[in-house]
Amino acid sequence: MVEDCVQIILHPHNLIGIPLEDQHLFQIFVVNGIDLVWAARNEVVHGAIARDSQGKIQRDVTKPIKTVGPLEGEAKAAKLGLELAVTRGFREVILEGDSELVVKSINCWPQSSEWRIHSTVKEMLEVGKRLLSWQAEHVYSGANEIVHHLIR
Repeated sequence: MVEDCVQIILHPHNLIGIPLEDQHLFQIFVVNGIDLVWAARNEVVHGAIARDSQGKIQRDVTKPIKTVGPLEGEAKAAKLGLELAVTRGFREVILEGDSELVVKSINCWPQSSEWRIHSTVKEMLEVGKRLLSWQAEHVYSGANEIVHHLIR
């Protein structure tokens, strides 16, 4: 299916009868359309919750964030959570996330930082300097079920 679509874009004159003089304009139109779909697909709502030491939810936040892919989205959601904790006056934070790669990039900075999220992790570390202490811990996605329901 995808291969057929690519062939139509590359050879619209032969496959769907677009006049040769309009072929380039057709290709530009299609590529712009694909780009718009891609951009809309990647604007996803991310969320974070802040809990106190007893686990009681103190605050939540959701925000539409444009990302290139899931990893970048997970990193930006983690940053959103850390910023929430700072703005709410938390002094000690345990940042929980279900992306093992994001947590590893935070905890092993800069040696194990994934290049796609390097700048976001660096920004997180700057935000974290405003806290007395903080750490990132990996949790399985079921542990983040409340956040997943929050953003729906």
